[in-house]
Amino acid sequence: MVELDEPDHTRLRSAVSRSFAPEAVRKLQPRVQVIAAELLDSIQGIGFTDVITSFALPLPLLVMCEIVGLPRDDYAIILDWSRTFSDVENQKPTFPLYNKASKAMLAFSDYLRTLASKRKDTPEDDLISQLAGATKDKIMTEDELVGTVMLLLFAGHETTANLIGNGVYTLLRHSDQLALLRNCAERAEAAVEEIIRYEGPVQSVSIGHLTEAMELGGQTMLPGDRLMAVLGSANRDEEVFERSEEFDITRNCRQHVGFGTGLHHCLGSILARVEAQIAIHSIFERFPNLRLVSQKPAWREGLITRGLTDLPVTY
Repeated sequence: MVELDEPDHTRLRSAVSRSFAPEAVRKLQPRVQVIAAELLDSIQGIGFTDVITSFALPLPLLVMCEIVGLPRDDYAIILDWSRTFSDVENQKPTFPLYNKASKAMLAFSDYLRTLASKRKDTPEDDLISQLAGATKDKIMTEDELVGTVMLLLFAGHETTANLIGNGVYTLLRHSDQLALLRNCAERAEAAVEEIIRYEGPVQSVSIGHLTEAMELGGQTMLPGDRLMAVLGSANRDEEVFERSEEFDITRNCRQHVGFGTGLHHCLGSILARVEAQIAIHSIFERFPNLRLVSQKPAWREGLITRGLTDLPVTY
């Protein structure tokens, strides 16, 4: 879907868009809150945890697995596959890394084909059953089903995990802004928008190849040249955002481009916002004395996504 334009983009997007519409996300909200509470219950009383592995990663993955219809018992292997794919993007490329990712891709593809085949014959109330029906009706191919589910799972949990992790870290680094949030829970929505602008989980996206020559910023580009949009730079544009290098949850920053724009605007943007708002409110409400263990945790390397490898905290 990400690499396609009209009419194929719309054909694939329309097959899944209902599951991420505002009404569908509203219905999911109580379930997101339950999952967040269960995850925090599991670390209650321990006093030390890594926010990424114990909370930020599993929350959106469990939500997405429920939307798609993947068994919760398979969570561990799905997470392992996901991290293997993201390692290719965020680490120095090596043959063993690509080889491992290739094997994981084949294994996950086989897994999805088997599950879709079962749901085609005995559908359930989930997205993979809906997509299996679409292959039956020749709306999409089986390969497109596999690609679509992989996209939803990895785009739908890896980036949201980064959003949650980046948000907790940024708020803990800016105690004045965290105090504003604590004093007014209704600021959670604005806080998440500012986190997306200031420390967004997606820093750049490929926007395809030129079909004709053009001049941009004094640079001549030719047909076939590939372009990338650097969203992180746009979101720090001083002509759009006053004091753009400052983190301020009271600012109106709805014009940020953290979710892209136009035809390829992020399909799951509403869900990501809800998950991040619930996650950030829940963790600071549950652990009011949450503190960073290190002021300089490690960031995953990569041009596209931005997220922490871990985020150790005490509480």
